[in-house]
Amino acid sequence: MRVLAFETADGELYPLAEDIRGRGFRRDERLRGIEMELLVRRYHGAPVVQVIRAFERTDHGKLELDYWCEICAIAMFELKPCDCCQGDIELRRRPVDKHGRVID
Repeated sequence: MRVLAFETADGELYPLAEDIRGRGFRRDERLRGIEMELLVRRYHGAPVVQVIRAFERTDHGKLELDYWCEICAIAMFELKPCDCCQGDIELRRRPVDKHGRVID
């Protein structure tokens, strides 16, 4: 059995629900081994956490991560063909302010 989990800075492990956002960590190796901040939901009595938003922490600030289809202009949350045109999508990194709002 394989379990996908993230490790906190203090070494604690949290298994991830492999829903639409959680699967992104299994499918895209670029999301592994980078310093991240995750907004997660924990359900009482459930052994896993659900990823709500994912941010990469860099020397230049925090970047929200998702996937983007340039042709259809839609965001997705796992690496796969576009839901609309079935074309390629790209990993998108957008800077956010201290409140988590995207800076355009």
